[in-house]
Amino acid sequence: MTDNENKRPAARQSAPARRRLGIDPELLKILCCPETHQDIRIAEPSLIEQINREITAGRLQNRAGQPVKEPIDSGLVRADGKFLYPIRHDIPVMLVEEAIPVPVS
Repeated sequence: MTDNENKRPAARQSAPARRRLGIDPELLKILCCPETHQDIRIAEPSLIEQINREITAGRLQNRAGQPVKEPIDSGLVRADGKFLYPIRHDIPVMLVEEAIPVPVS
């Protein structure tokens, strides 16, 4: 297998969107869900707004069952759309227990 065949596909997000978050585009290329190894993508602003409303209302828990108390700056959504890994202070929190279930629309 060549080096090119062994590389993960780039996260599916435009370069301007990646720069807007302050996350290195090269980092996004190698990040994946730590649980399932699925690709991730940057969450849409509307999803972040929805999640932050749930946090403010005190209705959101992470996968560990702990209440999420601090609003998030952005997030990385797993390819299947079930979980979001929060980004706080330009740092992705890629811990399974910190993942936030994505609300069903």
